[in-house]
Amino acid sequence: MQNNTCDKEKVRIGLIGAGQIGGFHLDGYEKIKAADVLAVADVDEEKAKNVAEKYGIEHVYSDYRELLENEEVEAVDVCVHNNLHAPIVIGSLEAGKEVFSEKPLAGSYFDARRMYEKAKEEGRHLSVQNLILFSKETRAAKKLIEDRKLGEVYYGKAANFDVVGFRRRSIPYVEGYGSPNFVKKKVSGGGTVYDVGTYTIGQTLYLLGLPEVKRISGRTFQNAEETFEGEELGDIYKERLSVPPTEEFPKETEYDVEDVGFGFVRLEDDIVLSFGASWNFYLNGEGSAVVGTKGGIRLDPFQYFTTISDVEADVTFDLDEYERRRGLLEGREGENDDNLFSPPLRHWIGVLRGKEEPLPTAEIALKTMLIMEGIYMSNDLGREVSAEEVMEKSESTALET
Repeated sequence: MQNNTCDKEKVRIGLIGAGQIGGFHLDGYEKIKAADVLAVADVDEEKAKNVAEKYGIEHVYSDYRELLENEEVEAVDVCVHNNLHAPIVIGSLEAGKEVFSEKPLAGSYFDARRMYEKAKEEGRHLSVQNLILFSKETRAAKKLIEDRKLGEVYYGKAANFDVVGFRRRSIPYVEGYGSPNFVKKKVSGGGTVYDVGTYTIGQTLYLLGLPEVKRISGRTFQNAEETFEGEELGDIYKERLSVPPTEEFPKETEYDVEDVGFGFVRLEDDIVLSFGASWNFYLNGEGSAVVGTKGGIRLDPFQYFTTISDVEADVTFDLDEYERRRGLLEGREGENDDNLFSPPLRHWIGVLRGKEEPLPTAEIALKTMLIMEGIYMSNDLGREVSAEEVMEKSESTALET
C-alpha cells in the first residue's frame, strides 16, 4: 500500500449523507482539532444546506459525484444507508479519496468484499465505524488477552444487553427515531443483525484474534407486529409497521426485516462464537464475553474470572484510571469526549496523519459481514452453512446512485 498519510495539521473531509448519523459524525468532528469538514453532499439539497449552515461547511452538493470532483477534499465520510455504501465507497476510492464508512460495511458480503478489494487495489485507507472497538472495555480485554491472562481463547459471546446488542425496545422509525429506510430490506439489507449485531460480532472477532470463519448457523424473528397489536399501545405504532397494508393503515414503511437474531459460528482452531441481537427482546442479562483455558472476561460489566493459588477469583478493575493513564502516556486527544462517534473518527484522522497504527476495521467488518449474511442464509435454508457457501451465493444488493 502506498503511503497516503496527510503530512499536515488538518485532514480535509467531505461528508456524504446529511441525515441523523451524518449529524452525529459532524458533532464528533467538532471535537477533533485535526479534522476540517469542508464539503457535504445529500440528495436532499435543502437538508445539506441546513447542515452546512449549522456546522460552517463551505461546499454543498446534491450529487456526491460533484463532491468527489472537489480536489480540496482528500478524505470522505460515508453516512448513507447500507445498500448505498458500495457504489459510493467504491466511487470515492476510485477518485483517490481515503474513506470512512458507516457500519455495516455493505448490504451483502459480495458488495463488502468488492469495497475491501477496491481499497487494496487503489492503495487507500478504508476504515469502518465500530465505536465499541475503541471502548475502555475492549482495550482492557485486548491487553489481558495479549498478556496471556486467559490462556488459549476458545469461546466468544457477542451479545451485549444495551443499545449495541440486545435492546429491550428500540425499533428504528417505529419508535420515533431514524427514517423508514432502516426497516426496508431493499435499502438497509437487514434489520437488527446488521444494525447492532455488527458491533458485537466485530468486537468479539477482534478480541479472538480475527480467526477465519468456517461454518454458521442462525435464526431470525420478526416479532414487532405482535408486540404492538395491543390497543393500549396506540395506533401510531401500527401505522408505522403497516405490514401487510390495510385500509385503515396504508403501507408506509414496508417493514420486512428481523427485530431479533441469533447465531452460532465455528471458527478456525476450534474456536466458537455465539451471537444475539435485538430491537425488541423481553429479557436482560449478562453481556459479551471471551473465555480461554486460564481465565475469562465479561465485557459489560467488566470482570475477569480466573483461579489464583487454587482459589477461584472474580476480579474487577478500575478501567477509568487505566484509561486516564494510558491516554496520557499515549497522547490521546479528547478522551473525555462524550460523543460516542468521536473515538473511531479520531482514530481514522490519526491514521491518515501518520500518528496512529490502524486497527484492521475493514477486515473486521468484512468477516463480520460474512457471519451476518451466513445467519440470514442459514435461517432461510433451515440448516448450517459453510463460509464458502456464503461467499459463493452472496449477491450484490447495492442500489443505483
